Amino acid sequence: MSAESITATFNDGTTDLVFNRQSLTGFKSRWSGANNVITDRRFIDIDHQMKPTGALGTDTHLLTLRQEKINSTTGASVVASVGLVIKVPRDTTVSTTNVKDLIALTMCLMNHGFTDTFVLGDTPSGDFHVDGPYNPVRA
Repeated sequence: MSAESITATFNDGTTDLVFNRQSLTGFKSRWSGANNVITDRRFIDIDHQMKPTGALGTDTHLLTLRQEKINSTTGASVVASVGLVIKVPRDTTVSTTNVKDLIALTMCLMNHGFTDTFVLGDTPSGDFHVDGPYNPVRA
């Protein structure tokens, strides 16, 4: 069952943003920031591409966060987005724990030290172990 809203926290670690469900069609849903205005909008898109019950193959889960702003000088729409794809094979060779470990490792890498370098086109190196809000066990 799908929730009616999602609350997430901004980069400052204290300010929350509520996303309200805008649409739900099959396994796809769109969420819209509660404080959206025409010149500054945030969205969450979720899409589950599931194989039929009993079928082999891979289920794919997509999460996309998007911010759309209007350039006040040109009037052009400017979009920033972050996407996550989780692929889960329907084969017991890869366990649920294996998938959860991959998600935990990804969450640890999505901290400031890693992403600040990564978005500049570099390959970060170092210790990105996190005992804080990015650690899924503590979330």
